[in-house]
Amino acid sequence: MTRMPAPPPLPNTGQYHAVPPPPPSGNVARDFGLLLIRLMVATVFVFAGSQKLFKAFDGFGMEAFMDALAGMRLPIDRELIPAAAWTAAISEFACGILVAIGLFTRVFAIPLVCTMAVAVIYAGGGHFVTMQYPLVMGVISLALVFTGPGRISLDGAIFRGRG
Repeated sequence: MTRMPAPPPLPNTGQYHAVPPPPPSGNVARDFGLLLIRLMVATVFVFAGSQKLFKAFDGFGMEAFMDALAGMRLPIDRELIPAAAWTAAISEFACGILVAIGLFTRVFAIPLVCTMAVAVIYAGGGHFVTMQYPLVMGVISLALVFTGPGRISLDGAIFRGRG
């Protein structure tokens, strides 16, 4: 039996590794799929945030959103309802834009996950039919936390294709 030679040491470390590092991903279909997911999710969040912040797209605005949150029996003091409303609306709008362009996607998808978790737990009222939409949006946002935006993004451009 012939013995395989040891792999070369890692550069500047003197340490050996058993398996060479994988080459950078060249999967264009994966990156395009992540782009489509980001754009769709971001569109929904930006529209939702715009409805709350600017009454755009037939939205009801912040007052109506604060009233809706007050009716959900959130486990926070009533004085904090405006802060929670503004945090959710700004997160949907601003983080939606940043996810769309793929800038620090993993970080800015986290507030979206949190906002959707609150919507699933409190706005869903325990009924699967009313929690489906925020559940799907939250899970997709969580998936972006794990996958990142793909190479077709500002993250991909900034970090040399490692998006």
